[in-house]
Amino acid sequence: MKSKSEQVIYSRYYFTADTFQILRIDEQFTNMLGYTMEDIKEHQYSLYDLIPEEDLEDYAAMVKKQTAQTNMAYIWHRMKCKDGSCVFVFCFGEILKDQESGEGIVACLITDTTSLKNLQKEVLEKNELLKLCVEEKSEKIFDYDVEKDVFSSFEMLGGQLCETRSVKGFRYQQKGRSMIHPEDRERMVEEFKKAQQKKHEKFHVEFRELNEEGGYTWQRCYGVGLEDGDGKVYRIVGKTQDISEEKLREQELKQRAEMDTLTGIYNHSAMMKHVCADVALDLEGNCAFLILDLDDFKMVNDAWGHEGGDALLSDTGKMLRAYIQGNGMAGRIGGDVFVLFFRHVSGKSDMERHMSLLRDKIRSLSDKMFISASIGAAVSPRVSVDVDRLYKEADQALYAAKRYGGNKEIVFDREAIDEERRKHRDSSVYVEEQDMVLNEMAERVYVMDIETYEMLFMNRPLYEEIEQMKGEFDWRNRPCYEILYDRTSPCDFCNIHRLKKHESLYWQRRSQLNHRQYVCKDTLIDWQGRRAKMEIVYNVTTTTDMLQVLEKTLGSIDTLKMCIRQVTDTGAFRYSFRKLLRFVCKYYGAERSSIYEEREDGELITHFWENDSLAGSLPRIDDDVVKKDIYHAIQKYSNKQGILILDNIVANEHKAPEIVDILKKAKIWTVYSILLKRGDKKLGCLSVVNPKQHVGDILLISTLASFLANEIVRNQINAQQEYELTHDPHTGVNNFGSYMNKIAAQLDIHSAGLAVADVNNMKQINNDFGLEYGNRMVSEVAQILQKSFGAENVYRFHGDKFTVLCMDEDRNTFAGHVEMARQLLAQHEVGACVGYVWDDYDMDFPKMMEHAEDLLRIEKRRFHESRESAPRYRRLELSDEIQKQITGGFFQVYLQPKICMTDGSIYGAEALIRANHPEKGIIPPAKFIPTLEKTGTIDHIDFFVFEEVCKLLAKWQKEKIALLPISFNFSRLTLLQPNLIARVEDIVEKYQVPKRFLEIEITESIGDLEYDMIASIAYGLRQAGYRLSMDDFGTKYSSISALSIMKFDILKIDRSMVNTLADNEISRKVMNHVIAMCQDLGIECIAEGVETQEQAELLQNMDCAIAQGYLYGKPMPIGQFAQMYLSSFSKN
Repeated sequence: MKSKSEQVIYSRYYFTADTFQILRIDEQFTNMLGYTMEDIKEHQYSLYDLIPEEDLEDYAAMVKKQTAQTNMAYIWHRMKCKDGSCVFVFCFGEILKDQESGEGIVACLITDTTSLKNLQKEVLEKNELLKLCVEEKSEKIFDYDVEKDVFSSFEMLGGQLCETRSVKGFRYQQKGRSMIHPEDRERMVEEFKKAQQKKHEKFHVEFRELNEEGGYTWQRCYGVGLEDGDGKVYRIVGKTQDISEEKLREQELKQRAEMDTLTGIYNHSAMMKHVCADVALDLEGNCAFLILDLDDFKMVNDAWGHEGGDALLSDTGKMLRAYIQGNGMAGRIGGDVFVLFFRHVSGKSDMERHMSLLRDKIRSLSDKMFISASIGAAVSPRVSVDVDRLYKEADQALYAAKRYGGNKEIVFDREAIDEERRKHRDSSVYVEEQDMVLNEMAERVYVMDIETYEMLFMNRPLYEEIEQMKGEFDWRNRPCYEILYDRTSPCDFCNIHRLKKHESLYWQRRSQLNHRQYVCKDTLIDWQGRRAKMEIVYNVTTTTDMLQVLEKTLGSIDTLKMCIRQVTDTGAFRYSFRKLLRFVCKYYGAERSSIYEEREDGELITHFWENDSLAGSLPRIDDDVVKKDIYHAIQKYSNKQGILILDNIVANEHKAPEIVDILKKAKIWTVYSILLKRGDKKLGCLSVVNPKQHVGDILLISTLASFLANEIVRNQINAQQEYELTHDPHTGVNNFGSYMNKIAAQLDIHSAGLAVADVNNMKQINNDFGLEYGNRMVSEVAQILQKSFGAENVYRFHGDKFTVLCMDEDRNTFAGHVEMARQLLAQHEVGACVGYVWDDYDMDFPKMMEHAEDLLRIEKRRFHESRESAPRYRRLELSDEIQKQITGGFFQVYLQPKICMTDGSIYGAEALIRANHPEKGIIPPAKFIPTLEKTGTIDHIDFFVFEEVCKLLAKWQKEKIALLPISFNFSRLTLLQPNLIARVEDIVEKYQVPKRFLEIEITESIGDLEYDMIASIAYGLRQAGYRLSMDDFGTKYSSISALSIMKFDILKIDRSMVNTLADNEISRKVMNHVIAMCQDLGIECIAEGVETQEQAELLQNMDCAIAQGYLYGKPMPIGQFAQMYLSSFSKN
């Protein structure tokens, strides 16, 4: 057809304005498209027959847009030729009126622009390919022809761009995607589909490209869609980069993070993560945990050395991995303890068989030494398994096996383990000295069973302290929380789940019984055959007791008192260190005294004081690297107890010259240092440099070290408590107080995004899987939100609901965060729904919260509707009940007339909902609409009314009754639904009614919504061709705001303004201005609630033509309305 296009310059044709039926054409028109005049006449073509089907929607939209304001339009578009090809044309049209028939006729002048379009596309393609060639010559380049569905790839060979592969049917045929790994094909095609919509936006996707040998390489594909002059993507060009090595490194890093380096099996955290994922996949049969602890492993290290011990651990890991392969996974908890997870076991006897086989395999690991293991296991049905509980049961079984002295296998059984404990306790030798030592301690000590909370021991000082408050009592066989805290259930702050073997846990509490402050040291122990917690309680309310002890052993108590008081009497904790160090420096006559505080995150905080008379003689140590070097040098010289007395650096130079060199550069010749620690936890050190007095005496700093360590721990606990004032203790995110502080502090912000998230099916999850599992799901959702929005922007108010507040982020950035959160939550095993709003206009946070909650309810409902097939999570009973009431006739539509006041003729009607109760009769909407809005089911009623209106108009249309416009109300919740327009369009299409007779009434509360949301709602409805009416105008100031944002066709003045017209001059002036404003804006004005003739006359004098109210007619059933108004209306 190209030759024909080149011959034609202009052609003319005419078609009808309403049906687009072609009326007249010239010869150039037929030549351009390859038709004959007879073809056009014979087939009676309309213009739509000559436009490609995929272009019709865009073409109609362009025509509608351009003819909305004028009777002319100019459009570039495609037209179909007779042979199936297409030409690009430029068309200029004008709507005329036929002088004879009066019908609208469109006269068009058209020219072929195909050559120009092809040239533009060719230049664009070459430019994009040239850019790709210049960017990376080593990468492959591809070109995908959308229309032909052909994928071609190119490479630079010898300085030339050469085609290396061309595949047809990439999108629609399986063989066309044969070069892509089967698992990646759908995703690859989906990205290319998206690229066709995004046009010049770049995209990238990773996939595996198959080679001829059957292997594959990882490729990262970058692409961009090229559009033609009509805005359609016709080609996608880009490049692919080989990322196989990058993927290999990623896999290695992932394995390294999850694998125990010595044994090659999972570490503890990775093991538990994979087990949790596994049990969620299959609910059939039983699963089991098995924990294996090598007996007397210390003897192996002593006999063979650490290399021999490591070899045994490595062999054990290999053996366990081979044994479990295909039926589970293996991991190393730490040290000489291993864990196996069995995906499927038949029961306890099957588990005992596995344990017996593993015992034999352990023994066969060495022929030089007898190797045995204690093994504990627990079995559970997969359908009800609690992974954490199952692991604890296996651990309890292991502990029971170890109490037998090792080389024992036990499967968890509650009654059997309790009985075994009792026998062990009864048969054990009671060590009287143990109680004697604990009773002589000044500190309070007690021991409790970590499973039953039973108090097993209480020393004399603790008993006497409680006796003073409560009187004589018996603590035996009673739970610890009842004795210590007068509670009936375990304490919220109980930390037995945080305790680990061979580690002590320090924490602080304030007693509600005597209001004293305590620091507690908790340790896991074996107490007469029972797993127990020992707690030693230190009274730190005052320092009196400590000073009394120190007075007996230290001559310079005044110095110590002053040092301690500098810390205890000063509000600023770390600022007080400098004052304390001044006294230390003075006591030793030292050049410098220092406190090095090592935080848990590895940060080193340094406090120091220099002797006034020697200030400046030592080099400054502001450099963090130098500080760390000095600190580590001191640590390396210290003995096992953390004590260092080094009187002559030079004399010790031969021992560690590199360390001595560091100290010499800092001019440190003599140093005394004491490690600061609590239990096994290292907190830092207290050091004195170049002392001149009390040489060799470390009693002061060693005593202070104990005190400082205690104060640092207490300060850390206080800091934790302060942290908990603004953070949720369970998830670690900010709490409500922090949210209010943030709002109060933001005085000058330009925009705000607010989102609310609600964990899905939380109540059902807690009922089915327990609170512990539910809490873990809440914490994981919190982590997803923190990752998506930033930890500083996420808040938990209560339960399973979160709030996000981001300040001064543009809309796209905030929406991107929301989309990221939704994608991550969709992948989570429970997930959450998110509703959000963004505003840069008013930023009324309580309203924004309310609107975000509205959108959340919509999201929650969509979530539950999409999961109707899962009965345990269905929450649609209320929606189902409303649907039953609708179909059963409980709800009815009434019509209230709208009247032209000039001649009394019917103008239209408003559709209103009523409930017809079998006993109470007709119920007005005020009685049930608020409840439906609160439960988020109001859209059922809104769409019921809308469909009834469409059904009624279709009926009248079929009966040849003249139609009149009917208005109906859509609530705010309905307007916020993302699929609103699609649902409305489906109903209109179903009944084929003209849209000009449908008026959507929106209450003025729409003005409460955010500016961006209002504009989006209005634009969507008007683009779809519906007339908008603002209802209840004048009841709030927000209606003015909405009027300035949305383009309304009709404005309905609220009855509250009409009621006062007769006796209030100000009301009349306001009304007059409102009506004049409507006329100025080209908006129809309707007065609601007109009840008297006086009101009607006043409105007429103000040029308000349309009224609605009891003066003209109350809301009435449809049949009654038709009898009263339709016959006269049809005649008129």
